[in-house]
Amino acid sequence: GRVLGFEFHLCRPDELPTRRPRWHVMDPVRALSFWLEMLGFTEVLPRKAQRWLNESAADRHVGYRAEDGDPEALLHHIDQTLKETGQLLGLHIQCTSMAFGAFGLLDQLVRKVQDPLTVQDFEGKLLAGFEGISTVQQGIAIWDLAQAARHVPCVLEPLLTMESAEQMIRAWQGCAEAAHMVVLWDSFVARFGHRSTQEFELSVAHWDEDPSFVLQTMREILIHNRPDPRESLRRQEETGQQAVAEMLQCIRSQGAMPRAWLFGRLVASYRDFVLLRENLKYRLVGRFNSLRKMFLALGRILEQRDWIAECDDIFYLCHEEICRLVADPSGVAEGLKSVLAQRKQEHQVYTQSTAPDIWVTLDGQEMPMNLPDWENVTTLHGIGCSPGRVTGLAYILDTVRGGVAMPPGRILVAPFIDPGLTPLFMTAAGLVTEIGGTLSHGATVAREYGLPAVVRVPHVTRIIKDGQQITVDGFTGVVHLGPSEG
Repeated sequence: GRVLGFEFHLCRPDELPTRRPRWHVMDPVRALSFWLEMLGFTEVLPRKAQRWLNESAADRHVGYRAEDGDPEALLHHIDQTLKETGQLLGLHIQCTSMAFGAFGLLDQLVRKVQDPLTVQDFEGKLLAGFEGISTVQQGIAIWDLAQAARHVPCVLEPLLTMESAEQMIRAWQGCAEAAHMVVLWDSFVARFGHRSTQEFELSVAHWDEDPSFVLQTMREILIHNRPDPRESLRRQEETGQQAVAEMLQCIRSQGAMPRAWLFGRLVASYRDFVLLRENLKYRLVGRFNSLRKMFLALGRILEQRDWIAECDDIFYLCHEEICRLVADPSGVAEGLKSVLAQRKQEHQVYTQSTAPDIWVTLDGQEMPMNLPDWENVTTLHGIGCSPGRVTGLAYILDTVRGGVAMPPGRILVAPFIDPGLTPLFMTAAGLVTEIGGTLSHGATVAREYGLPAVVRVPHVTRIIKDGQQITVDGFTGVVHLGPSEG
């Protein structure tokens, strides 16, 4: 439950994964493969992962030319990209399961030699300060961009005063002194432009289309003179290395040398597979960005042929419906117009609605139900996944409706954390999320930055008010609520 962020006993029987018979002919083979990989005797998964990690942005677009204007060809490239994305997702899941397995084995091992509180503190420091994670690198890159803008007036003034990202970048391009900044910006977009704050939602623009979030983060860094994140990362890495060394010494002091060797191998596997898991997700998002570009190109073709009203309408259609439309526009296009109108209306209703607190099953029917008033609640409980304790004002992040101009020093309270949101960690004081586990993305990156974090706190974005004083205890997993503002 701590690792995954949910409990299987809370699921309905039909929601549980299908289980094979207790004994299966492939079980010994899978077990042998697992242990060989976990103990570093084979490196099948890392080698597979490295091939994907070496891929450049240009590699994703080989053979793809939107200017051909051929919807059948575009659909072919979309299908090919979907197939490759599925392969990449499968590898990401394999590395995730190995990371979870290493964490679980480590947890069992260290609990044999240490008390639970010491174990929890060790696990919180285990991966801290790991700069190799791509989402940490993107935060560093944004900080570097802000520093490059600091001493060039024709770069700094538009950054601080202009609301439109497009207008600001045009101002940079029109200034000779900003030439170096333009090169740095283009390099950043080439490397991280596929990220966004809702990056697995195909209908949402990524940073290479709308860099407003990046530019707002740069403003906050400059206005509030935020320190170089590398300093914090180095401190966290030293803390993590010290925690591992102390735990290893404790195991050795008990004369358990085989256990000490196993501990070292599990730590190495945990670090390796967490790194692969996070960086494969980075590549996975790149595939989604490519899919978005292809679907938009296809949408423009369909719009030009008057098969849909706007190119963005393509995001309201299923893949099968798009294929039918391309294959037989005369027989499908007219019928899809009413479908599109209905789905747009439903989407607007859903985005403006507040989901119920819980769903309950009564007489076979699922019914929404709101929990009692939260006014008298003073403490909330979740999973403490990044050690530390901090008191500050809450910033409620609505990941559906947007709104990411977070004042520095606030405690970020969100339903979940997408990788594209992690630049906010450079100015945040702490983190609380509704969902997640010890190895969820938000928890992992929070440890990198040394932010106290508590995850899996149900309904927290409704219970806590924006600007309310709260205390986050990343050791115990408790969030203490203070009085609301106003």
